[in-house]
Amino acid sequence: MNKKLLVFGVGSSLDKDLMKAIEEAVNELNIKVDLKTFSDIQSFLSYKISAIPALIVEDEIVVHGRVPSVSELKAYLTTD
Repeated sequence: MNKKLLVFGVGSSLDKDLMKAIEEAVNELNIKVDLKTFSDIQSFLSYKISAIPALIVEDEIVVHGRVPSVSELKAYLTTD
């Protein structure tokens, strides 16, 4: 089953760095994910995002306000 990822940002360099890190982690793990991106304030509020960039994995906010390392992302993506 694919992991469900939600990415929140407004297109800043940090947001782009997060997307690159996610792509690298997914490629290294050779897995498939369901990825949705959000850039509107209503989505930020409804998911209780307080800082961007932010990442939700399987309905849990795992990162907000920073870009995690690829190894950190891989850990989030392989945890059940």
